[in-house]
Amino acid sequence: MTQPPYRPPFDPTKPLGPQQHNPTEIHQFAPPRSRLPWLLGLGAVLVAVAIILTATFADRILPAPQPSASPTPASTSAKPSGQPFVTPDGRVDGRWEVTDTRWNDEGVEVNVRVAVERGSLRFSFMAFTNDAAEVLYPQPTISYPEMATAQPIASGEEREGWVFFPTYRSDLTLILATDAGRQISALLVRA
Repeated sequence: MTQPPYRPPFDPTKPLGPQQHNPTEIHQFAPPRSRLPWLLGLGAVLVAVAIILTATFADRILPAPQPSASPTPASTSAKPSGQPFVTPDGRVDGRWEVTDTRWNDEGVEVNVRVAVERGSLRFSFMAFTNDAAEVLYPQPTISYPEMATAQPIASGEEREGWVFFPTYRSDLTLILATDAGRQISALLVRA
């Protein structure tokens, strides 16, 4: 008599039917990783290498500029000195500068040069010390010539003269203003 094949006893905790041994994992549903960060990093490295090589070898590759035999028009005319200015309405422009300062016990005398390049300038001056908010107005000067602010400066003209401000010795901001008192430009006068 033949015996029936061996069968393990029935286990009620196991599911019926053939068993799948591939459990589902969460990473199976993740999108594929992007190559973009690697490509951007590689591009940045290539750009950095190109910049370094260009900076290193540019003088060997590019010829040095040869000096020209004839002067250029910009080099023949000297640029006027001073700080450029434009009035608030844009009708007048020029340059101005402090050429000299003299301090004494009563204040400071400032020698100012104003040159108008376009328009006609009606102007005034005011100042303030950099550690106070009090506005200082010009007083009669000791030095000659005193800056004449009553007459306008026409286009192409220049005027130079002294302006006196009664103040203690401290850095001062000198303001070029319209005759109505609107600020045009400012310069620092050192103590």
